[in-house]
Amino acid sequence: MKIYLLFFLSSLILFFGIKTNFEIVYGDSGFMWIQVMDLIHSGYSDFSFSYPGKEFDPKGEFLPISFPFLGVLDSRYYIVFPPYLPLVVSLSRVLFDSNLAIYLVQVLFFSGSLFFLYLLFSEFSKRRWLVVSFVYLYLFCTTVFVYNLVIHEYSLGLFFLYGGIYFYQKFLKSDQHSNLIYSSLFFGLSVYFRLEFLIIITFISGLSFLFRKEIRKQILYYWVPGFLIILTSFFILNTLIHNHPLGLRYILNMDDPAMGKPIRHELIFDLLLSKKMGFFYQSPYLALVILFSIFITIRKGLWNDGKSYTFLYLSISILSMSLILMTAPNDGGHLSARYLFGVYPFLFVLGLLLFEELLDSKKTLFYWVSIFIIVSSVFFSFKQWLYAVQFIRSSDKNVQTMVDYFKSVNKKYIVFTDTNIPKNLQSLMYEKTMFVVSEKRLFPDFLAKKNWKIDPDEILIVRLLTTALPVDGKGCLTGYRFCKVNSPLPLIEAYSFDPEK
Repeated sequence: MKIYLLFFLSSLILFFGIKTNFEIVYGDSGFMWIQVMDLIHSGYSDFSFSYPGKEFDPKGEFLPISFPFLGVLDSRYYIVFPPYLPLVVSLSRVLFDSNLAIYLVQVLFFSGSLFFLYLLFSEFSKRRWLVVSFVYLYLFCTTVFVYNLVIHEYSLGLFFLYGGIYFYQKFLKSDQHSNLIYSSLFFGLSVYFRLEFLIIITFISGLSFLFRKEIRKQILYYWVPGFLIILTSFFILNTLIHNHPLGLRYILNMDDPAMGKPIRHELIFDLLLSKKMGFFYQSPYLALVILFSIFITIRKGLWNDGKSYTFLYLSISILSMSLILMTAPNDGGHLSARYLFGVYPFLFVLGLLLFEELLDSKKTLFYWVSIFIIVSSVFFSFKQWLYAVQFIRSSDKNVQTMVDYFKSVNKKYIVFTDTNIPKNLQSLMYEKTMFVVSEKRLFPDFLAKKNWKIDPDEILIVRLLTTALPVDGKGCLTGYRFCKVNSPLPLIEAYSFDPEK
Protein backbone atom coordinates (compact mmCIF):
# COMPACT_ATOMS: atom_id res chain seq x y z
CA MET A 1 0.00 0.00 0.00
CA LYS A 2 2.89 2.37 0.74
CA ILE A 3 4.25 2.01 -2.77
CA TYR A 4 0.79 2.75 -4.21
CA LEU A 5 0.62 5.91 -2.09
CA LEU A 6 4.02 6.91 -3.48
CA PHE A 7 2.73 6.58 -7.03
CA PHE A 8 -0.54 8.31 -6.18
CA LEU A 9 1.18 11.27 -4.51
CA SER A 10 3.66 11.52 -7.40
CA SER A 11 0.83 11.61 -9.92
CA LEU A 12 -1.15 14.06 -7.81
CA ILE A 13 1.79 16.45 -7.37
CA LEU A 14 2.52 16.26 -11.09
CA PHE A 15 -1.12 16.88 -11.95
CA PHE A 16 -1.56 19.95 -9.74
CA GLY A 17 1.88 21.21 -10.74
CA ILE A 18 0.88 21.22 -14.40
CA LYS A 19 -2.91 21.57 -14.58
CA THR A 20 -4.39 24.81 -13.26
CA ASN A 21 -7.62 25.13 -15.24
CA PHE A 22 -10.16 22.39 -14.57
CA GLU A 23 -13.28 23.83 -16.20
CA ILE A 24 -11.95 24.37 -19.73
CA VAL A 25 -12.46 21.41 -22.07
CA TYR A 26 -11.79 21.07 -25.78
CA GLY A 27 -11.22 18.58 -28.57
CA ASP A 28 -11.94 14.92 -27.83
CA SER A 29 -11.88 15.74 -24.13
CA GLY A 30 -14.61 18.32 -24.67
CA PHE A 31 -16.85 15.86 -26.47
CA MET A 32 -16.45 13.34 -23.65
CA TRP A 33 -17.30 16.10 -21.17
CA ILE A 34 -20.51 16.82 -23.12
CA GLN A 35 -21.35 13.11 -22.85
CA VAL A 36 -20.88 13.36 -19.08
CA MET A 37 -23.06 16.47 -18.74
CA ASP A 38 -25.83 15.20 -21.04
CA LEU A 39 -25.95 11.92 -19.13
CA ILE A 40 -26.30 13.83 -15.85
CA HIS A 41 -28.93 16.22 -17.25
CA SER A 42 -30.97 13.27 -18.54
CA GLY A 43 -31.05 11.73 -15.08
CA TYR A 44 -28.98 8.78 -16.36
CA SER A 45 -31.79 7.81 -18.73
CA ASP A 46 -30.23 8.74 -22.07
CA PHE A 47 -26.82 8.59 -23.76
CA SER A 48 -27.73 10.82 -26.71
CA PHE A 49 -26.51 14.34 -27.40
CA SER A 50 -28.92 17.08 -26.34
CA TYR A 51 -28.68 19.66 -29.13
CA PRO A 52 -29.31 23.13 -27.61
CA GLY A 53 -30.32 24.57 -30.98
CA LYS A 54 -32.91 21.92 -31.81
CA GLU A 55 -35.80 24.32 -31.26
CA PHE A 56 -34.58 26.50 -34.12
CA ASP A 57 -32.85 23.82 -36.16
CA PRO A 58 -34.98 20.65 -35.83
CA LYS A 59 -33.34 19.00 -38.84
CA GLY A 60 -29.85 19.47 -37.41
CA GLU A 61 -28.57 21.30 -40.47
CA PHE A 62 -26.37 23.62 -38.42
CA LEU A 63 -25.08 21.38 -35.64
CA PRO A 64 -21.98 22.68 -33.82
CA ILE A 65 -20.57 19.13 -33.75
CA SER A 66 -19.84 17.50 -37.06
CA PHE A 67 -18.92 14.10 -38.48
CA PRO A 68 -16.95 12.06 -37.48
CA PHE A 69 -17.53 13.15 -33.87
CA LEU A 70 -21.32 12.94 -34.13
CA GLY A 71 -23.59 10.27 -35.56
CA VAL A 72 -27.32 9.83 -35.99
CA LEU A 73 -29.29 6.77 -34.92
CA ASP A 74 -33.07 6.61 -35.03
CA SER A 75 -33.25 10.39 -35.54
CA ARG A 76 -31.22 10.99 -32.38
CA TYR A 77 -27.72 12.44 -32.17
CA TYR A 78 -24.89 10.58 -30.46
CA ILE A 79 -21.30 11.58 -29.81
CA VAL A 80 -19.27 8.67 -31.13
CA PHE A 81 -17.11 7.98 -28.09
CA PRO A 82 -18.14 5.00 -25.94
CA PRO A 83 -20.46 6.00 -23.08
CA TYR A 84 -18.67 4.01 -20.39
CA LEU A 85 -16.17 6.64 -19.29
CA PRO A 86 -18.98 9.21 -18.82
CA LEU A 87 -20.97 6.61 -16.91
CA VAL A 88 -18.12 6.10 -14.42
CA VAL A 89 -16.81 9.65 -13.92
CA SER A 90 -20.21 11.38 -14.00
CA LEU A 91 -20.89 10.13 -10.48
CA SER A 92 -17.95 12.13 -9.13
CA ARG A 93 -19.03 15.15 -11.20
CA VAL A 94 -22.46 15.03 -9.56
CA LEU A 95 -21.07 14.63 -6.03
CA PHE A 96 -18.57 17.50 -6.20
CA ASP A 97 -20.10 19.66 -8.95
CA SER A 98 -16.70 20.26 -10.53
CA ASN A 99 -14.60 18.87 -13.35
CA LEU A 100 -11.76 18.52 -10.86
CA ALA A 101 -13.54 15.46 -9.47
CA ILE A 102 -13.34 13.82 -12.92
CA TYR A 103 -9.60 14.49 -13.14
CA LEU A 104 -9.02 13.08 -9.67
CA VAL A 105 -10.81 9.87 -10.61
CA GLN A 106 -8.51 9.59 -13.63
CA VAL A 107 -5.41 10.20 -11.49
CA LEU A 108 -6.63 7.52 -9.08
CA PHE A 109 -6.91 4.96 -11.88
CA PHE A 110 -3.62 6.07 -13.43
CA SER A 111 -1.86 5.56 -10.10
CA GLY A 112 -3.41 2.10 -10.03
CA SER A 113 -1.90 1.32 -13.43
CA LEU A 114 1.51 2.43 -12.11
CA PHE A 115 1.04 0.07 -9.17
CA PHE A 116 0.20 -2.82 -11.48
CA LEU A 117 3.33 -2.06 -13.51
CA TYR A 118 5.34 -2.14 -10.28
CA LEU A 119 3.89 -5.54 -9.38
CA LEU A 120 4.51 -6.83 -12.91
CA PHE A 121 8.12 -5.63 -12.96
CA SER A 122 8.68 -7.15 -9.51
CA GLU A 123 7.96 -10.54 -11.05
CA PHE A 124 11.14 -10.18 -13.11
CA SER A 125 13.57 -8.33 -10.84
CA LYS A 126 14.50 -8.46 -7.17
CA ARG A 127 16.19 -5.08 -7.38
CA ARG A 128 13.47 -2.88 -5.93
CA TRP A 129 15.25 0.35 -6.88
CA LEU A 130 15.35 -0.82 -10.50
CA VAL A 131 11.67 -1.77 -10.51
CA VAL A 132 10.65 1.63 -9.11
CA SER A 133 12.97 3.35 -11.59
CA PHE A 134 11.25 1.61 -14.49
CA VAL A 135 7.85 2.74 -13.21
CA TYR A 136 9.07 6.33 -13.15
CA LEU A 137 10.63 5.81 -16.57
CA TYR A 138 7.11 4.99 -17.78
CA LEU A 139 5.75 8.04 -15.95
CA PHE A 140 8.22 10.61 -17.31
CA CYS A 141 9.43 9.09 -20.57
CA THR A 142 6.15 8.18 -22.24
CA THR A 143 3.25 10.52 -22.92
CA VAL A 144 0.62 8.39 -21.16
CA PHE A 145 0.48 10.72 -18.14
CA VAL A 146 -0.54 13.62 -20.39
CA TYR A 147 -3.96 12.00 -20.78
CA ASN A 148 -4.63 12.78 -17.12
CA LEU A 149 -4.48 16.49 -18.04
CA VAL A 150 -7.57 16.12 -20.22
CA ILE A 151 -10.76 14.13 -19.80
CA HIS A 152 -10.08 10.86 -21.56
CA GLU A 153 -10.72 7.13 -21.29
CA TYR A 154 -7.11 5.92 -21.34
CA SER A 155 -6.48 6.28 -17.61
CA LEU A 156 -9.34 3.90 -16.85
CA GLY A 157 -8.76 1.56 -19.78
CA LEU A 158 -5.05 1.09 -19.09
CA PHE A 159 -5.73 0.40 -15.41
CA PHE A 160 -7.82 -2.62 -16.32
CA LEU A 161 -5.51 -3.75 -19.13
CA TYR A 162 -2.34 -3.51 -17.02
CA GLY A 163 -4.13 -5.22 -14.13
CA GLY A 164 -5.13 -8.03 -16.46
CA ILE A 165 -1.56 -8.40 -17.72
CA TYR A 166 -0.19 -8.55 -14.16
CA PHE A 167 -2.66 -11.19 -13.00
CA TYR A 168 -2.07 -13.23 -16.16
CA GLN A 169 1.69 -13.11 -15.60
CA LYS A 170 1.16 -14.01 -11.95
CA PHE A 171 -0.72 -17.09 -13.10
CA LEU A 172 2.03 -18.06 -15.53
CA LYS A 173 4.52 -18.10 -12.64
CA SER A 174 2.38 -19.38 -9.77
CA ASP A 175 -0.24 -21.50 -11.57
CA GLN A 176 -2.92 -20.11 -9.21
CA HIS A 177 -6.34 -20.26 -10.85
CA SER A 178 -7.62 -17.21 -8.96
CA ASN A 179 -5.13 -15.02 -10.83
CA LEU A 180 -6.46 -16.35 -14.11
CA ILE A 181 -10.01 -15.42 -13.09
CA TYR A 182 -8.94 -11.92 -11.99
CA SER A 183 -7.11 -11.50 -15.29
CA SER A 184 -10.17 -12.42 -17.34
CA LEU A 185 -12.30 -9.87 -15.46
CA PHE A 186 -9.76 -7.06 -15.82
CA PHE A 187 -9.17 -7.81 -19.48
CA GLY A 188 -12.90 -7.85 -20.19
CA LEU A 189 -13.47 -4.50 -18.50
CA SER A 190 -10.56 -2.90 -20.38
CA VAL A 191 -12.30 -3.50 -23.72
CA TYR A 192 -15.18 -1.30 -22.54
CA PHE A 193 -12.83 1.66 -22.80
CA ARG A 194 -10.55 0.85 -25.75
CA LEU A 195 -11.45 -1.63 -28.46
CA GLU A 196 -7.86 -2.09 -29.68
CA PHE A 197 -7.02 -3.73 -26.34
CA LEU A 198 -8.85 -6.77 -27.68
CA ILE A 199 -5.91 -7.34 -30.05
CA ILE A 200 -3.39 -7.36 -27.20
CA ILE A 201 -5.57 -9.62 -25.05
CA THR A 202 -5.97 -12.07 -27.94
CA PHE A 203 -2.22 -12.36 -28.45
CA ILE A 204 -1.23 -12.72 -24.78
CA SER A 205 -3.81 -15.44 -24.20
CA GLY A 206 -3.40 -17.07 -27.61
CA LEU A 207 0.39 -17.22 -27.63
CA SER A 208 0.67 -18.49 -24.07
CA PHE A 209 -1.95 -21.13 -24.95
CA LEU A 210 0.10 -22.08 -28.01
CA PHE A 211 3.52 -22.13 -26.32
CA ARG A 212 2.57 -23.87 -23.06
CA LYS A 213 0.63 -27.10 -23.35
CA GLU A 214 0.47 -27.59 -19.58
CA ILE A 215 -1.74 -24.54 -19.00
CA ARG A 216 -4.22 -24.97 -21.83
CA LYS A 217 -6.91 -26.58 -19.70
CA GLN A 218 -6.64 -23.90 -17.03
CA ILE A 219 -7.03 -21.17 -19.64
CA LEU A 220 -10.09 -22.86 -21.08
CA TYR A 221 -11.69 -23.56 -17.70
CA TYR A 222 -10.81 -20.47 -15.68
CA TRP A 223 -9.98 -17.65 -18.10
CA VAL A 224 -12.17 -18.03 -21.18
CA PRO A 225 -15.61 -18.14 -19.45
CA GLY A 226 -15.13 -14.95 -17.41
CA PHE A 227 -13.65 -13.02 -20.31
CA LEU A 228 -16.36 -14.13 -22.73
CA ILE A 229 -19.13 -13.21 -20.28
CA ILE A 230 -17.84 -9.65 -19.91
CA LEU A 231 -17.06 -9.35 -23.62
CA THR A 232 -20.57 -10.54 -24.49
CA SER A 233 -22.10 -8.01 -22.10
CA PHE A 234 -20.01 -5.34 -23.85
CA PHE A 235 -21.40 -6.35 -27.24
CA ILE A 236 -24.96 -6.46 -25.90
CA LEU A 237 -24.74 -3.01 -24.28
CA ASN A 238 -23.25 -1.51 -27.45
CA THR A 239 -26.06 -2.99 -29.49
CA LEU A 240 -28.71 -1.67 -27.11
CA ILE A 241 -27.21 1.83 -27.08
CA HIS A 242 -25.79 2.21 -30.59
CA ASN A 243 -27.33 -0.64 -32.61
CA HIS A 244 -23.94 -2.22 -33.29
CA PRO A 245 -21.96 -4.68 -31.13
CA LEU A 246 -18.76 -2.67 -31.60
CA GLY A 247 -20.37 0.70 -30.94
CA LEU A 248 -20.98 3.88 -32.88
CA ARG A 249 -17.31 4.74 -33.22
CA TYR A 250 -16.79 1.60 -35.26
CA ILE A 251 -19.75 2.40 -37.51
CA LEU A 252 -18.43 5.89 -38.27
CA ASN A 253 -14.65 5.43 -38.16
CA MET A 254 -14.13 1.89 -39.41
CA ASP A 255 -17.20 0.88 -41.35
CA ASP A 256 -18.18 4.09 -43.14
CA PRO A 257 -16.92 4.67 -46.70
CA ALA A 258 -17.14 8.44 -46.08
CA MET A 259 -14.06 8.19 -43.85
CA GLY A 260 -11.99 7.02 -46.77
CA LYS A 261 -9.12 4.57 -46.62
CA PRO A 262 -5.92 5.78 -44.96
CA ILE A 263 -2.65 5.51 -46.84
CA ARG A 264 -1.32 2.68 -44.73
CA HIS A 265 2.44 3.21 -45.07
CA GLU A 266 2.08 6.92 -44.24
CA LEU A 267 -0.08 6.13 -41.22
CA ILE A 268 2.45 3.56 -39.94
CA PHE A 269 5.29 6.04 -40.37
CA ASP A 270 3.37 8.72 -38.48
CA LEU A 271 2.55 6.40 -35.59
CA LEU A 272 6.06 5.01 -35.26
CA LEU A 273 8.58 7.62 -36.39
CA SER A 274 7.06 11.07 -36.95
CA LYS A 275 8.15 13.99 -34.76
CA LYS A 276 4.56 14.78 -33.87
CA MET A 277 3.54 11.45 -32.35
CA GLY A 278 6.05 8.75 -33.30
CA PHE A 279 6.08 5.90 -30.78
CA PHE A 280 9.80 5.27 -31.26
CA TYR A 281 10.62 8.94 -31.83
CA GLN A 282 9.16 9.88 -28.44
CA SER A 283 10.69 6.86 -26.67
CA PRO A 284 13.72 5.74 -28.73
CA TYR A 285 14.92 3.39 -25.99
CA LEU A 286 11.94 1.14 -26.84
CA ALA A 287 13.32 0.62 -30.34
CA LEU A 288 16.60 -0.46 -28.75
CA VAL A 289 14.68 -2.85 -26.48
CA ILE A 290 13.03 -4.56 -29.45
CA LEU A 291 16.26 -4.81 -31.45
CA PHE A 292 18.33 -6.23 -28.59
CA SER A 293 15.51 -8.60 -27.57
CA ILE A 294 15.41 -9.96 -31.12
CA PHE A 295 19.21 -10.38 -31.02
CA ILE A 296 19.06 -12.21 -27.66
CA THR A 297 16.22 -14.43 -28.89
CA ILE A 298 18.16 -15.44 -32.00
CA ARG A 299 21.51 -15.86 -30.22
CA LYS A 300 20.06 -18.04 -27.43
CA GLY A 301 17.46 -19.81 -29.59
CA LEU A 302 14.69 -18.78 -27.24
CA TRP A 303 11.96 -19.67 -29.73
CA ASN A 304 12.55 -23.30 -28.74
CA ASP A 305 11.96 -22.50 -25.06
CA GLY A 306 8.23 -22.55 -24.40
CA LYS A 307 8.74 -20.87 -21.01
CA SER A 308 10.90 -17.98 -22.23
CA TYR A 309 9.28 -14.69 -21.19
CA THR A 310 11.59 -12.81 -23.53
CA PHE A 311 10.28 -14.68 -26.55
CA LEU A 312 6.66 -14.57 -25.33
CA TYR A 313 6.64 -10.83 -24.58
CA LEU A 314 8.61 -10.00 -27.72
CA SER A 315 6.10 -11.95 -29.82
CA ILE A 316 3.14 -10.26 -28.12
CA SER A 317 4.68 -6.81 -28.64
CA ILE A 318 5.55 -7.24 -32.31
CA LEU A 319 2.34 -9.00 -33.32
CA SER A 320 0.08 -6.62 -31.36
CA MET A 321 1.79 -3.54 -32.75
CA SER A 322 1.67 -4.92 -36.27
CA LEU A 323 -2.05 -5.74 -36.19
CA ILE A 324 -2.95 -2.43 -34.53
CA LEU A 325 -0.98 -0.52 -37.15
CA MET A 326 -2.59 -2.49 -39.98
CA THR A 327 -6.15 -1.91 -38.70
CA ALA A 328 -5.95 1.63 -37.26
CA PRO A 329 -8.53 3.85 -39.00
CA ASN A 330 -6.32 6.95 -38.61
CA ASP A 331 -3.33 8.22 -36.63
CA GLY A 332 -5.50 9.32 -33.72
CA GLY A 333 -4.85 13.02 -34.29
CA HIS A 334 -3.04 13.49 -30.95
CA LEU A 335 0.55 14.08 -29.85
CA SER A 336 0.94 10.38 -29.02
CA ALA A 337 0.70 7.05 -30.79
CA ARG A 338 -2.00 6.26 -28.25
CA TYR A 339 -3.26 3.14 -30.01
CA LEU A 340 0.01 1.47 -28.94
CA PHE A 341 -0.20 2.32 -25.22
CA GLY A 342 -1.27 -1.23 -24.44
CA VAL A 343 2.09 -2.76 -25.42
CA TYR A 344 4.13 -0.67 -22.96
CA PRO A 345 4.11 -3.32 -20.17
CA PHE A 346 5.63 -5.98 -22.45
CA LEU A 347 8.31 -3.65 -23.84
CA PHE A 348 9.23 -2.38 -20.38
CA VAL A 349 9.56 -5.96 -19.07
CA LEU A 350 11.84 -6.75 -22.01
CA GLY A 351 13.87 -3.63 -21.20
CA LEU A 352 14.05 -4.64 -17.55
CA LEU A 353 15.34 -8.10 -18.45
CA LEU A 354 17.98 -6.60 -20.74
CA PHE A 355 19.07 -4.05 -18.15
CA GLU A 356 19.35 -6.77 -15.51
CA GLU A 357 21.75 -8.63 -17.79
CA LEU A 358 23.70 -5.44 -18.43
CA LEU A 359 24.07 -4.74 -14.69
CA ASP A 360 25.33 -8.27 -14.10
CA SER A 361 27.87 -8.06 -16.93
CA LYS A 362 31.48 -6.94 -16.70
CA LYS A 363 32.23 -3.20 -16.83
CA THR A 364 33.72 -3.29 -20.32
CA LEU A 365 33.66 -0.65 -23.05
CA PHE A 366 30.40 -2.18 -24.31
CA TYR A 367 28.87 -1.65 -20.86
CA TRP A 368 29.71 2.04 -20.70
CA VAL A 369 28.70 2.69 -24.32
CA SER A 370 25.37 0.98 -23.61
CA ILE A 371 24.83 3.09 -20.49
CA PHE A 372 25.58 6.26 -22.44
CA ILE A 373 23.13 5.34 -25.22
CA ILE A 374 20.42 4.43 -22.71
CA VAL A 375 20.83 7.63 -20.68
CA SER A 376 20.84 9.76 -23.84
CA SER A 377 17.65 8.18 -25.16
CA VAL A 378 15.95 8.57 -21.76
CA PHE A 379 16.81 12.28 -21.61
CA PHE A 380 15.49 12.73 -25.14
CA SER A 381 12.25 10.98 -24.17
CA PHE A 382 11.89 13.23 -21.13
CA LYS A 383 12.29 16.22 -23.44
CA GLN A 384 9.39 14.92 -25.54
CA TRP A 385 7.33 14.51 -22.37
CA LEU A 386 8.00 18.15 -21.46
CA TYR A 387 6.93 19.22 -24.95
CA ALA A 388 3.62 17.34 -24.64
CA VAL A 389 2.98 18.85 -21.20
CA GLN A 390 3.73 22.35 -22.47
CA PHE A 391 1.38 21.78 -25.40
CA ILE A 392 -1.48 21.01 -22.99
CA ARG A 393 -0.70 24.06 -20.88
CA SER A 394 -0.62 26.32 -23.96
CA SER A 395 -3.84 24.80 -25.28
CA ASP A 396 -5.58 25.39 -21.94
CA LYS A 397 -4.49 29.01 -21.99
CA ASN A 398 -5.52 29.62 -25.60
CA VAL A 399 -8.93 28.02 -25.19
CA GLN A 400 -9.49 29.97 -21.97
CA THR A 401 -8.86 33.20 -23.89
CA MET A 402 -11.47 32.23 -26.48
CA VAL A 403 -14.01 31.19 -23.85
CA ASP A 404 -13.53 34.43 -21.90
CA TYR A 405 -14.15 36.46 -25.04
CA PHE A 406 -17.32 34.67 -26.07
CA LYS A 407 -18.61 34.75 -22.51
CA SER A 408 -18.04 38.52 -22.39
CA VAL A 409 -20.04 39.06 -25.58
CA ASN A 410 -23.66 39.75 -24.70
CA LYS A 411 -25.02 37.40 -27.35
CA LYS A 412 -27.03 34.24 -26.84
CA TYR A 413 -26.41 32.72 -30.26
CA ILE A 414 -22.98 32.32 -31.89
CA VAL A 415 -22.82 31.38 -35.56
CA PHE A 416 -19.51 30.00 -36.86
CA THR A 417 -18.67 29.50 -40.51
CA ASP A 418 -16.13 26.77 -39.70
CA THR A 419 -16.00 23.78 -37.31
CA ASN A 420 -12.45 24.42 -36.09
CA ILE A 421 -13.41 26.88 -33.35
CA PRO A 422 -16.61 25.32 -31.93
CA LYS A 423 -14.97 21.89 -31.60
CA ASN A 424 -12.78 23.53 -28.93
CA LEU A 425 -15.54 25.52 -27.20
CA GLN A 426 -17.52 22.75 -25.54
CA SER A 427 -17.19 24.65 -22.24
CA LEU A 428 -19.78 27.09 -23.64
CA MET A 429 -22.23 24.44 -24.78
CA TYR A 430 -24.68 25.08 -21.94
CA GLU A 431 -24.25 28.88 -21.82
CA LYS A 432 -24.46 29.80 -25.50
CA THR A 433 -26.32 28.24 -28.40
CA MET A 434 -23.81 27.58 -31.16
CA PHE A 435 -24.40 26.86 -34.82
CA VAL A 436 -22.02 26.04 -37.66
CA VAL A 437 -23.13 27.46 -41.00
CA SER A 438 -20.82 27.39 -43.99
CA GLU A 439 -20.26 30.68 -45.80
CA LYS A 440 -22.22 29.30 -48.78
CA ARG A 441 -25.30 28.64 -46.66
CA LEU A 442 -25.12 31.61 -44.30
CA PHE A 443 -27.16 33.96 -46.47
CA PRO A 444 -29.66 31.77 -48.37
CA ASP A 445 -30.31 29.15 -45.68
CA PHE A 446 -29.68 30.79 -42.33
CA LEU A 447 -30.04 34.58 -42.24
CA ALA A 448 -32.86 34.53 -44.80
CA LYS A 449 -35.11 32.28 -42.67
CA LYS A 450 -38.27 34.24 -41.86
CA ASN A 451 -39.77 31.72 -39.48
CA TRP A 452 -36.90 31.85 -37.02
CA LYS A 453 -37.91 33.37 -33.72
CA ILE A 454 -34.43 34.69 -32.97
CA ASP A 455 -33.77 38.33 -32.26
CA PRO A 456 -30.94 39.27 -34.66
CA ASP A 457 -29.46 41.42 -31.92
CA GLU A 458 -28.79 38.17 -30.02
CA ILE A 459 -26.61 36.75 -32.82
CA LEU A 460 -22.83 36.99 -33.22
CA ILE A 461 -21.39 35.72 -36.50
CA VAL A 462 -17.79 34.51 -36.37
CA ARG A 463 -15.62 33.53 -39.29
CA LEU A 464 -12.05 32.35 -39.59
CA LEU A 465 -9.94 34.48 -41.89
CA THR A 466 -9.45 31.36 -44.01
CA THR A 467 -13.11 31.63 -45.05
CA ALA A 468 -14.63 34.47 -47.08
CA LEU A 469 -17.85 36.45 -46.65
CA PRO A 470 -19.10 39.31 -48.87
CA VAL A 471 -18.59 42.57 -47.00
CA ASP A 472 -19.63 46.04 -48.18
CA GLY A 473 -17.71 49.30 -47.82
CA LYS A 474 -19.11 49.91 -44.32
CA GLY A 475 -17.73 46.62 -43.00
CA CYS A 476 -21.16 44.95 -42.97
CA LEU A 477 -22.23 41.66 -44.53
CA THR A 478 -23.61 42.59 -47.92
CA GLY A 479 -27.38 43.05 -47.75
CA TYR A 480 -27.56 42.62 -43.99
CA ARG A 481 -27.05 44.74 -40.90
CA PHE A 482 -24.42 42.49 -39.41
CA CYS A 483 -21.29 44.63 -39.16
CA LYS A 484 -17.75 43.94 -38.07
CA VAL A 485 -16.95 44.43 -34.38
CA ASN A 486 -13.60 44.48 -32.63
CA SER A 487 -12.30 41.14 -31.42
CA PRO A 488 -9.15 40.43 -29.37
CA LEU A 489 -8.84 36.98 -30.95
CA PRO A 490 -6.40 36.59 -33.85
CA LEU A 491 -7.39 34.97 -37.14
CA ILE A 492 -11.11 35.64 -36.75
CA GLU A 493 -13.62 38.36 -37.60
CA ALA A 494 -16.87 38.87 -35.69
CA TYR A 495 -20.08 40.51 -36.92
CA SER A 496 -22.87 41.82 -34.74
CA PHE A 497 -26.31 43.20 -35.66
CA ASP A 498 -26.40 46.99 -35.99
CA PRO A 499 -29.96 48.35 -36.44
CA GLU A 500 -28.67 51.75 -37.54
CA LYS A 501 -26.84 50.45 -40.58
